[in-house]
Amino acid sequence: MQKEINHNWHFSQTPEEVWQYLTQPELLEQWLAKMNFQPIVGHKFSIIGRCNEDENVSAWCEVLEVQPYTRLSYSWQTDSLYDNMPFNSKVTWTLIPQKDGTELRLVHNGFTAMEDVIAHDTGWTKIGDSITGLLKTNQNLHKVITVNASPEEAMKKISRIDLWWVKDIEGKTENLNDEFHVPMGTTSVDFQITELVPNKKVVWKVTNSYIPWLKDKSEWNATEVVFEISEKGPATQIDFTHVGLVPGIECYEACEKGWNGHITVSLVKLINEGEGNPRQF
Repeated sequence: MQKEINHNWHFSQTPEEVWQYLTQPELLEQWLAKMNFQPIVGHKFSIIGRCNEDENVSAWCEVLEVQPYTRLSYSWQTDSLYDNMPFNSKVTWTLIPQKDGTELRLVHNGFTAMEDVIAHDTGWTKIGDSITGLLKTNQNLHKVITVNASPEEAMKKISRIDLWWVKDIEGKTENLNDEFHVPMGTTSVDFQITELVPNKKVVWKVTNSYIPWLKDKSEWNATEVVFEISEKGPATQIDFTHVGLVPGIECYEACEKGWNGHITVSLVKLINEGEGNPRQF
């Protein structure tokens, strides 16, 4: 048996979505372990294992490489089962985009004793089952609305954020690479339009966020707001997805409630009746 562990898993989610599960502490705790992780090179964190009712550090780690949505690696130091002495190893996650989702590869190397390879391989197999089950049930926030307008008119109204979400936005909101700032009192979010297919799809990527009532005040960072537009007979369907906003993260319930009002009420009212309910702070 080689002294290196390799596992591959396939998920229907995009690399951006899977990345959240590798880097968000609230999501990591649901399938890997409790930890004080941050996706910053040089950041040191510990893996908290549970034995009966007690919590103990099972590994000490340091982030070595961060390539968003592509690659993440960190050192992994723990005590060997062979002689109970600490040894250093390395965990590397690689995300490979596929037509129908993402292939996630794990390589854990640096072992010196076969006992540790066997124990860790068993552990990673169980952990793989956990994240697989989690990703099958946890989906991005998604809303579907139907409006009485053409796709072209729907796209125009979506870009008028000041008429259905927040009045006092700053920046441009219509063309590819446009950047805009959404202030909401002490909360603020910066977006960039990273994908635009006229009258069919627009993607707003969060480039910076500050949400003071969350533990992770930048929890929205690198998430994406996606609008997909399609004709449904005489009406138009809008599929709204907030990629990265999934059950389990701190913001989910409150943010779902907020989006529900903005999308299913205010945006629909703007498109159908010509007047939305944007907030003013």
